[in-house]
Amino acid sequence: MELMEGIKTRRSIRKYKSEELPRELIDEILEDALWAPSAMNTQTWKILVFSGEKQKAFNKVVEDAVNHINARLKKLFNEGMQKRVHGFFKGLGGAPHTIVVLTARADDPKLQVTEIENGCALLYNVCLSAHARGIGTCWMSAPVWIEDTVLEYLGMQDDWKLVGITPMGHPDQNPPVPPRKGKPIEWFD
Repeated sequence: MELMEGIKTRRSIRKYKSEELPRELIDEILEDALWAPSAMNTQTWKILVFSGEKQKAFNKVVEDAVNHINARLKKLFNEGMQKRVHGFFKGLGGAPHTIVVLTARADDPKLQVTEIENGCALLYNVCLSAHARGIGTCWMSAPVWIEDTVLEYLGMQDDWKLVGITPMGHPDQNPPVPPRKGKPIEWFD
């Protein structure tokens, strides 16, 4: 798959086949993702992979995040779509794996921004690398609303910040192309 094709055809998958992915395939995807840029090449990130019973337990923790974004959902979507979003959070679309991306906690607020940016670059690489192999993902930011709960569950509240999570597995849907919202580009010559 060519780079631009991958960028333009990647979709957020919210329904997965239950078939587990080979560990080697997940490792390849994550190894590719580690080539993400990071501020001053610090690479201060961590990736957690959940499968099986541990994934089910982790997903139960994350499930509550949807209740913290209800006001936003009501602004953006009709009632039917809101129900679908809530349904997705129960079991994350049936994906057999959940990937968590963390980044280092920093005392300086500006440095913390760059740490989050580093983690975002990594998480997007996870999505693109998976897509290039026919594997679905869905970058989820709602768990950040319950970051303290997630980090406490992981036992990582002192040194880490949550960037986001993504379910991962074989897609069981082919979502349509979402419309682009204008052209927010300005030139200053």
